[in-house]
Amino acid sequence: MSQEGNSSDTISQKALKFFEKGSSLQSSGDHKKAVNAFKEAILIQPDFVEAHNNLGLAYLALSDAPKAELSFLEAHKIDPKNSIILNNLGVACRIQVKLDEAISFHKQAIDSNPNYKEAHNNLGAALSSSGKAEQAADSYKKAIKIDPKYAEAHNNLGGLLTKQGKLDMAIKEIETAIQIKPKYGQAYCNLGNALKDMGKIGEAALAYGNALDANPSDSISYSNFLFCNHYRPGISLEKINKMHSEWAKTYCDDLPKFNNYPNIQLVPKKTLSIGLVSPDFKSHPVGYFLSSFLDKLDKDKVKIYCYSDRMRGDGDKITAGIKNSADSWNEVSGFSHLSLGKKIQEDGIDILFDLVGHTANNRLFTFAQRPSPVQVTWAGYVGTTGMKAMNWIFADKFQILENHENFYVEKVYRLPNDYICYAPPQYAPECGPLPAKKNKFISFCSYNNPAKVNDPLLETWGKILQKVTKSKLFLKYRAFDDAYNQTRVLDCFQKYGIEKERVIFWGNSTHEDTLKAYTQMDIALDTHPYSGGLTTCEALWMGVPVITKPGDTFASRHSLTHLANVGLTETVAETWEDYINIAQNLSGDIQSLEKIRLDLRKKMQQSPLCDGEKFARTFENACQDIWKKSLTKA
Repeated sequence: MSQEGNSSDTISQKALKFFEKGSSLQSSGDHKKAVNAFKEAILIQPDFVEAHNNLGLAYLALSDAPKAELSFLEAHKIDPKNSIILNNLGVACRIQVKLDEAISFHKQAIDSNPNYKEAHNNLGAALSSSGKAEQAADSYKKAIKIDPKYAEAHNNLGGLLTKQGKLDMAIKEIETAIQIKPKYGQAYCNLGNALKDMGKIGEAALAYGNALDANPSDSISYSNFLFCNHYRPGISLEKINKMHSEWAKTYCDDLPKFNNYPNIQLVPKKTLSIGLVSPDFKSHPVGYFLSSFLDKLDKDKVKIYCYSDRMRGDGDKITAGIKNSADSWNEVSGFSHLSLGKKIQEDGIDILFDLVGHTANNRLFTFAQRPSPVQVTWAGYVGTTGMKAMNWIFADKFQILENHENFYVEKVYRLPNDYICYAPPQYAPECGPLPAKKNKFISFCSYNNPAKVNDPLLETWGKILQKVTKSKLFLKYRAFDDAYNQTRVLDCFQKYGIEKERVIFWGNSTHEDTLKAYTQMDIALDTHPYSGGLTTCEALWMGVPVITKPGDTFASRHSLTHLANVGLTETVAETWEDYINIAQNLSGDIQSLEKIRLDLRKKMQQSPLCDGEKFARTFENACQDIWKKSLTKA
């Protein structure tokens, strides 16, 4: 993004005075007052191109991309070939996930000015959001070629490489950005993301801390830090609660609230308006869980309003299914937190569900302003949000123990069975025969993010491989293509005498191929303290039992919940010794392992975990129940 300088001799002195006032306010960070000043300048002189452009920049600073786009379009009408305005238009469109338009505007800016490094960098961002990773990388590299010390392009290239699982290369680019710009908070945040995917959780936490030192108002880095801590072995529920509450106290507990709900009356209602807020209405754990029951809801009891906050232009069949099941579909990318809150209020939402928590592209600041009288966090995060404005957290009797409720800021609402529902995709293959019978060895696997694979866990897996001779371990995730992650695993196993040939790394693949890969697996080894969610559901559907060791934290108990609802609690360990023994005993009893494989899909089909109709009724009843509970306190 760039500002235009005032170069016209035809600008009236009065308009120029307001423009200069706006520019001064903009420089000092008072973007709201800057907006008013630029509007005054435009009112006096409608063809004041620089005022239109800077008004757009002020709106961007206020996180209002739709208004920014309109301002840039007005500037564009006056000066169609201006590369700076074209580039700014592209930024506003990208934020709204209008990616084809964004790419077009950035290319026009480059055509007008081939050495415009910012346009090349922003084109890379738009291409990346469009899923065109290689083209995006080329654009970032062109920006760097124009200016080798362009920190933003190095940082963006590093972020892209992280998403591709090329972690060593990513860190080199991000560290270059930091060398050029030592107080670059966003780069430290990206560094934390890359280090987390390497399993370097302590170093990742330090990087997020450096991001906050560079910019104390950076709530995103703080959220990343909070999320990162769920991967840390030995962290207590008490500590997690305290950190999340500190985040909320620092950033949002004191934000102004929507105190009046003009379209909402706290009275008994036959039909409740339910809002779902997420960037993940797609092929994502949240998308899979929602698609299992949304189309089965009774529309006389609940109306579903989806607020889709996509980061990428990657809508898919899951997106289409959820969109078709919703009563109202709203694309809200580019909306400010306040604008989104106003939209939710205008829609008369009774109960608003957060499906993101402290993960990417969250809307916690919208929830902090209480646009709905009842607010719930559910499914998209692994614990408390820390926010006083969040009324409830949806869980079940396994996910949160009764004596742990005081470690959650929200009131715990327990669904009667599993707290989520799973529907397998149509392309999921048959389980097939037990691979061990043909292979004459046991194939262990984990398809989880390497961030979940810490040193204590690797030591446990090493002991299992040592005890179960000839067995192999298959580790599948895109970041397992990275040399560091492979070396880290092999070095740990070396002390147990495990040959490197017994550890197989599988990187990125389609979801269909990931499910097919389970046909070659015998036993899945769960991670700790961040257990498998969707990965556990998929393994079970493919006939592969999952060995888990739950802890006290929400993140550590996903697999326990799913296994309990399927009736496979014999693979739930109380201690690490139990975990090893279960793996050893199950590996030595091929007959029992084969029976589990033959029966597991049928058990899944008959379990509450896969009963979409039952879950739909559960969800409707839960919404009515928390609404009634809200009435009694109103």
